[in-house]
Amino acid sequence: MRILREDLLPVFERLGDARERAVTMGRIADILVSRGDLDEALRIRREEQLPVYERLGDVRERAVTMGRIAHVLLQKGDVGAARALQEERLEINRRLPYSATWIFGDSQPGSASPCSGMVGSC
Repeated sequence: MRILREDLLPVFERLGDARERAVTMGRIADILVSRGDLDEALRIRREEQLPVYERLGDVRERAVTMGRIAHVLLQKGDVGAARALQEERLEINRRLPYSATWIFGDSQPGSASPCSGMVGSC
């Protein structure tokens, strides 16, 4: 994680590459989740990653990030918020081309439950 924070992030910031900075922050959030630091991982996803994809108009990455936020919320026990976010994410996925929807775990557009791919049940 030190390499990501101290070596990669400054390069992307210097270059003004918001997308790669967001991707790197996502990798840091992944590490934090694996270490159990769910609050910081959630903060990164909500405050430093999701807004970048929204600003760039990257609908697919926005949906992926929303799914990852929902996963953390579920781990924290906030089933209602996780389910609501997954439902919103699935609506976005349904508007994407079929191949992108399939990547998110739906066998057919509109066929998945809002919590597909999530640990536990909603």
